[in-house]
Amino acid sequence: MSVDADRLRHLNEIKLRALVRRHLDAPIELVSVAAGSSAVLRAGDELWLHPAGEPERALGRALVLLARYSPAVLHLVLDDESPLDARRAAVFNRPVKVWRVDGAVLVPVVAGVVTSPADPPVGEATRLLVEMLEAADVDVVVEHGLIIGEVRGLEVARVRVDADGRTNLDIGVGRFDQEAAALIHGDKPTAVALADAASLVRSLRAPDAAPHPVNRLARERWLRSQVLADPALVGLGELGAISPPVARRNVKDPAPAAAIGIGPGGEIVLVICTVGIDLDWVPIAADLVLRERPERIVTVLPSRDLLSVQHELASLLPVPVHFVTLEGDWPV
Repeated sequence: MSVDADRLRHLNEIKLRALVRRHLDAPIELVSVAAGSSAVLRAGDELWLHPAGEPERALGRALVLLARYSPAVLHLVLDDESPLDARRAAVFNRPVKVWRVDGAVLVPVVAGVVTSPADPPVGEATRLLVEMLEAADVDVVVEHGLIIGEVRGLEVARVRVDADGRTNLDIGVGRFDQEAAALIHGDKPTAVALADAASLVRSLRAPDAAPHPVNRLARERWLRSQVLADPALVGLGELGAISPPVARRNVKDPAPAAAIGIGPGGEIVLVICTVGIDLDWVPIAADLVLRERPERIVTVLPSRDLLSVQHELASLLPVPVHFVTLEGDWPV
């Protein structure tokens, strides 16, 4: 651990000790537990965690402690309100409580409600644009009210409805590239621009392509596109992409990709695709268990990423998890 990380952990621990002592209001020993730059204290048979940095990933790190130490209760202490984490924490089969720092005291965080994704736009103009996407051999994905066109998991187009009600198709890799492309190539016919973008991305997202930023983006969704094209890879006959619990901010940041299918016995099966040691797939799966009510989960990932910690965290979910290893079609 670097000097800066060690100092951060020390400061976080001082803060956490004061908060926990005040909260417990009892003469109980608080023992430090090593956890990188985050502060972790053991109080009797319970653990208290105050994470350092990336609060949106705090719950995934907390679950590692839950699986490793099996405390009677794991307390996650956050600086800001996080109804999302509180909602997800309630799903696991071991107690996790989420607290918010309010001055010198700890306040329990109320779990947020589960909401369904917004409906996509409808109408003749939308239908024609969807047909254009399909004609260009672009996968149509509906996500949080958006209609997105993807090539091997990477967004190349998006249906946009203007404030005045006009429906357009923006072309480019992600929203920011689409805005730039509209300025540079605004005079090119939409169908031509779409075909050009799809062809370029398809050539770059291929096993024999040279290394390129385009074939390093959204690999979780790339893996999902492989499974959607052949659901038998995960033992299913039918499978469809679904929205994540929270809308993606961009195409750059890694984010597990989900789908829902029907098993051989008619059971609902949640499929989660993840790449790398991204422990966030477990909190995301917990949220989707609440929304989709699956009877089992299939987690798809490359073989090198199937470490013991994946099994440990999967055991915290309230429905059975089966792992399927699948190598991505990207360049090695």
